[in-house]
Formats: sequence, structure tokens, C-alpha cells
Amino acid sequence: MSLRGFTTALGAAAISIQGAGFAAPAVSASENDAGGLEEVVVTAQRREESAQNVGIAISVLSGQSLADKSITNVVDLQNAIPSLQVEPAFGGGQPQYRIRGVGFLDYTSNNASPVGVSIDDVAFALPIQTQGQLFDIDRIEVLRGITHKWALSWVYELPRLSTDNGFIKTLANGWQWSGTYLAQTGQPVSILSGVDSNANDDSAGDRAILNPFGAGNTGTGVNFVCINAGGATSIAPASAGCPGGNASTAGYVAQNSSARYVQAGTGALSNLGRNTFGTPGMNIWNMSVLKNTKVTERFGFQFRIDAMNVFNHSNFSLAQPSVFQSGVILGTVNNALSSTYANVTADRFLDAKQFSGGARQMQIGIKLSW
Repeated sequence: MSLRGFTTALGAAAISIQGAGFAAPAVSASENDAGGLEEVVVTAQRREESAQNVGIAISVLSGQSLADKSITNVVDLQNAIPSLQVEPAFGGGQPQYRIRGVGFLDYTSNNASPVGVSIDDVAFALPIQTQGQLFDIDRIEVLRGITHKWALSWVYELPRLSTDNGFIKTLANGWQWSGTYLAQTGQPVSILSGVDSNANDDSAGDRAILNPFGAGNTGTGVNFVCINAGGATSIAPASAGCPGGNASTAGYVAQNSSARYVQAGTGALSNLGRNTFGTPGMNIWNMSVLKNTKVTERFGFQFRIDAMNVFNHSNFSLAQPSVFQSGVILGTVNNALSSTYANVTADRFLDAKQFSGGARQMQIGIKLSW
């Protein structure tokens, strides 16, 4: 297989893939002859420029690098690119991308992910469109779009106490304090109508309508505007609909005219873009205290206490931690299409406190070594 022409870009977090026909020369002959550093030319910002001049975190893999690493499908990319996760949903048939923990978990093939992918400068909005093997790849560019993310880790070993008393020496020495801190902004989400607005027999991903004069983060459903054979109009509740069905539906009227987000009924056009609402961010402290004790030259043991979310701070966030964390330990979710959160008619629309927010977890451990 020839890997000669693929570039991939992932949205605010983006993957850009360039085919062989789009490939820009990465290094001139004179530069090679001079033995200088190779200049990496990227196009993820829709223009050819040196990777050194791109003011964002970016990873670039050339076609040769892909071949050397035996990368033949999109799932393999996560083994070579930092902060990129690719979940092979449905046996690999529908890859789901996450960058720095931001992405989504959804089973519907026509939902657009917060991580955008473009191939040869053409956007592939649906994850299912990127399934299968990669052929003729020139390079892959991955842009990490969560710019507001900060991670800190530390390890502090307490100074050793010099004493001739063996008991005090054993008790006072070998202590260590370590920890991590992670803070990041929230994941953007799309405000959804929860109905089949575009009449494609699938309500998933159909966005709502923005009322620029609406108040706060409020949402509302709509009532039907019906028209009879004589041309007279009337209002029918959403639960009943128009007597003549779609044929007698002239339009819709918001149930709450003061709401900022309005449901787009069947046939209505949304004026909201994708991922236009920013959800709450998160911050979490984890700490550990441990004591190493050497009993003999060969035998020793370690006693430790670990606390995750040590200050018991509730993170009502869709974001999942991906630095210094493993697994879901905060009780948060990362499904931006949660029907109880993003749908305008939900009782707790845009109420992040419907999620648990997580809680402090502690564990005590002993490790023996010999």
C-alpha cells in the first residue's frame, strides 16, 4: 500500500488529511544537500506554511512515517499522536474521535462530532465517513483545539533526618508527597430540537432556532399554526397538532416567546451552528502521601494514601479528564448529545447540575518489595 497523500484536521480540535495531489514539498533539494533540518509544511490552517509558524499545538505525520509505524487505518493513529483517542465503535465501522478528552459518545451515524475531520480540504462532518483504511496519504495533521487546558504534576520528597536513633530514622524518613492538578474549559455542544426538523426520518442532531432577544439559557417547544381550507389560521397545541396533519401546518409559534432557544418543527430551518454553546469547565486536585521503608537490603514496603478530587469539588462538566487520570472517576459524562441537557424541551435544559459532578475518592495501599 502506498501512503502518499492524506491530511486530516479535527475542528477547534481538528485532523487534516492531504492526498498525493495536494502534497506540498516539505523540503527543497538544496536543503537536503546542505544537511539542514527538514522544513515541515502544513496546510491545516488552509494555507501552506511551516509548522514552526503555526501558533497552535499540532502533530504531523508524513506518509513515510505512517508506513514506518505500520499505520493502515484511523484507529492506529492514537498510538502515534499525543492526546488523540480513537474508539473503534461497532467493530471499527464508526470511529469516534477525541482530542484532549473532548469528543462524544453516540451511536447515531448522522451526528457531527466536536472533532472535525477534513480530507484534501473537504470536511467530513460525520465520523462514519472516515471508516476504513487510509490510502495514498501524504501527511496527517492533528490540531489540539482545547487551548484553555492546564495540567500540573509534582513529586516532593521530604528531607531526610540525620539521626543515630534507628527507630526515629525509620519513622521519619522515606516520606513523599505527590499530586496532580487539571483544569480545562468546557466542551462545546449543539442545541438540539429533539424532533425531525429536516424531515429525513431521523431526529438526531437536528438543531434548534436562536431567538436573539430571548432571555438567559432558556428553551421552549412550539405550537402548530394550522390553516384550514378557507384560509383561516388557528393555533393547535404540540400534543395535538393540526387536524389535517402536515398538509394543514402553516408554521409554528414558540410556546414561550421569551426563550432564547426555540424548537425547530418539521420543515423549519435552524439558524444555529454546530457546537455554539460552551458548557462548564472542570478542575480537579489529586494527591498522594506515601512512606517507603527499607527493612533489610532486599526487603521493603510502601504504605500510601491516595485521594482523587481531594477537595471534593463538584465538576458539573461534560468534559472527561485525560491527563493524569484514567477511566471515569468523576461521575461526569462526555455525551454532548444528552437528551436531558441539550434538547430545548427538556425539563432541565442546559442545567449542568443534573450530572453528579463527582465526589472525592480515597484509597489506602501497601506494596511489598523483595
